[in-house]
Amino acid sequence: MCDWCISHGAGEKWYLEAKNYSVKMLEDPGRQAFFDEYFLKLEKELGTIFPTVDWIMTHVPVMSGLFRRILNGWVNTWHGGQVVPLEDAKASLKLADENGGIARYSCICRRMLGGRRHEPMCLFFSVNFPWARPLTDYVDFTPEFEPLSLAEAESFLEEMEEQGLVHHFATMRTPFLLGICNCEYPTCIFMRLRRDWGVQRISQKGEYLARIDSSLCNGCGKCLERCQFGAIRYAPQAETMALDYESCFGCGLCRAGCAAAAITLIPRQSMPKYAGLY
Repeated sequence: MCDWCISHGAGEKWYLEAKNYSVKMLEDPGRQAFFDEYFLKLEKELGTIFPTVDWIMTHVPVMSGLFRRILNGWVNTWHGGQVVPLEDAKASLKLADENGGIARYSCICRRMLGGRRHEPMCLFFSVNFPWARPLTDYVDFTPEFEPLSLAEAESFLEEMEEQGLVHHFATMRTPFLLGICNCEYPTCIFMRLRRDWGVQRISQKGEYLARIDSSLCNGCGKCLERCQFGAIRYAPQAETMALDYESCFGCGLCRAGCAAAAITLIPRQSMPKYAGLY
């Protein structure tokens, strides 16, 4: 398991631990202060700063190493996340629904980096607590901010899965779960920082790995189209698809797109060579 599971989940999946959704965490004044600062500055400042830092990370190796160390330390404490497959994302919705409710809202990353700027793409938790009410004052979420029932939220995640978007937990002062982002590269800051900048803590790999059954695979390539992590390739000699386990994030999008049912998800811990690669 990842170290968040050890620290915040008693050795089980940290994001399925009820305490990480609880009102007691919301009463923490430090978390409230961070929430205020984060959302007040995020869209206004990060949209300007991100292109500059992006250029430094890709063109100035000496500075990029320093920035990477700083960012990894910051996100581990304050605002990181982890990729999850659909079934785990849906399991978390039950806990969120019992601890303050769920709402759908437009993606802040896309509002800054492009893409479907005002289409509700992500889920926000604890929307019925007083602390969450000012969210629409921080960023212009209205009219995209829409409370959902448990059934509606589950249906929405299934729709995002069908569209080929990666489900990704986001924390607000870890381990409190802020919600679920439905991500795509390159308009997701989580994925950009992980893939392009090497900031591991911003987007940890999931607790699973994909497995391709070559006896069922027909080499159609649908899984390759859906993988956003470069973990799948076509093996011409075998005429099937092949998986790079080291690159796999365990999101399950390849599985969802496989008409031949040749792909399953297995626990990351079942393959010792990759068990600690998050």
